[in-house]
Amino acid sequence: MAIYEKLMGNPFVDAGVSAICEWLGQGTQPEEITTEDLEIMINQFAPIYCNPDWIKNLHSVFPGAEMTNPANKNKDIVALLRSNWQQNLDDIIPFGQVGDCAGCGRRSAVRDLIKKDVPLTGSGRLRNFFPLFSDGQGYCAACALAIQFIPLSLVSSGGKFLMLHSNIWRVQRKWAQICVSDIQSRAAQSEFTGCFNPGYTNPRNGLFYMTSQLIDYEERRATEDIVMQIFCFSNYNQGPELEIFHLPAPVFRFLRYAYQNEFRRAWQQIVLSGYQWVKWDEVESEEDYKNKDNRVYESLLQGRSILGFFINRRARKARSNWELLYLYLKEVRNMDESRLNAIK
Repeated sequence: MAIYEKLMGNPFVDAGVSAICEWLGQGTQPEEITTEDLEIMINQFAPIYCNPDWIKNLHSVFPGAEMTNPANKNKDIVALLRSNWQQNLDDIIPFGQVGDCAGCGRRSAVRDLIKKDVPLTGSGRLRNFFPLFSDGQGYCAACALAIQFIPLSLVSSGGKFLMLHSNIWRVQRKWAQICVSDIQSRAAQSEFTGCFNPGYTNPRNGLFYMTSQLIDYEERRATEDIVMQIFCFSNYNQGPELEIFHLPAPVFRFLRYAYQNEFRRAWQQIVLSGYQWVKWDEVESEEDYKNKDNRVYESLLQGRSILGFFINRRARKARSNWELLYLYLKEVRNMDESRLNAIK
């Protein structure tokens, strides 16, 4: 029986399933995940999640859960967590045609989950954005278990986390691959540092860093209209927050070109010109500016023009050739050939 399938529609479930697939490796697809695979995940991650460095992250993902609840300080947290997950595993049933589970819509909901189980879900008086300001939400056991593994596909960013939801499974999987490969390489050296952290405290800049990594992972050859929604959230009890960034398909298409070798240098100059409040004469490395606000990135997210950044007004010269400008105007600004020829 299939337990999961690709892109079931719930961002937390899809993020969890992509993380499971990537951790299992060998090209595992959602439809191929077995109860034995999930048993492996449970046995491996119950002790990892109870590592002090992981717990620091998990306070802002699953507050009040077995590993983050102060009341469990003197208890066997690993056993408690494993027991909770095992109960979900034992209750998994096959897909049906329709159901009321908020994760898959293919099975009946058997648990009303709250924010300690699903980020940004209501919990008593701590009602939040997702979903519908309710006190809890119904999930089937399979989706409830998948959500527990979303930390493997989260990008840590300044006390918050970036989580991808895409319309293309391959992109969803690549994001998880970037995160999981870092966690696995650290685990191989007995380093358990929590969620993937590339050092971006500015979430918008972190988003574009991850986009560049996706493109480097061969996405520049893709032809689909790739849409990315990135959830920037903290589920911490004292200040749960959510901001959603939307990267439209035209912007992703343009970035696929911009990161190609022939345009990369020019695009880098355009991006650098967008950083604010940088004392460039004092810059020694990227670390000195990579978390500053960037007007190029912000404009791409807000649908505003970045045409002005193609020109260095102080030096009175262009930062790129006509080909890159042409691609921006065509892909992002949706200009037709007649207008493009007139501009040229």
